[in-house]
Amino acid sequence: MSGFAAAGPPVVVLGVARSGTTLLREMLNHHSDLAIPSESYFLIALWDRFLHGDLEKLLADLAYATQVREWGVDPDAVRARLPGTADFPDVIRAVYECFAESRGKRRFGDKTPLYMLHLELLEHAFSRPVYVHIIRDVRDAALSYAAMPAGHPWGWLYPAGVADFACRWRRQVERARKFGSSVGPDRYVELRYEDLVLGPERRLHEVCARIGLTFEGSMSE
Repeated sequence: MSGFAAAGPPVVVLGVARSGTTLLREMLNHHSDLAIPSESYFLIALWDRFLHGDLEKLLADLAYATQVREWGVDPDAVRARLPGTADFPDVIRAVYECFAESRGKRRFGDKTPLYMLHLELLEHAFSRPVYVHIIRDVRDAALSYAAMPAGHPWGWLYPAGVADFACRWRRQVERARKFGSSVGPDRYVELRYEDLVLGPERRLHEVCARIGLTFEGSMSE
């Protein structure tokens, strides 16, 4: 069992692709007590594995998850943190705890735009996290999408064109807002990308106050 003592709930960054989620993640990651790794993607596959009731195979799959390896997380260290009867959130929490602890931090989070399509899974996997939903003007987000270079490594996740992108933007933003209403204002905060860029310190102060962090100047440098 781990001696890790979390300083607060996980922080999940929500946002449509090309909406500034990476910028926000970098800012939050500069906090001395919060560690948000690169995009995970593996939650969906692990959840499918767990639904079949095979915890051992789920743990074995961690060794083959590219992101887990890139984060420097040892699957054996994950296993050592698990209680006697582990469930899916226990496994996910152990993975992220290992990542955070290796960086000297007591709180963790996630930033993976693909999970905008799996909001209920986030709620279950991270056991009532707080959500920061960054929203960018659909016109600018679409232009950013259109400027993506050919052969982007995650290009298969993206829509077929700007019009399709705009339709997905609307569906995902509306779904996330409805989800935010269901979890309540104590665990869901919205942030405009344009406001963050124009006044990063002010907006980060507001976000930190909502998610239980004390703003640090390094976050906006």
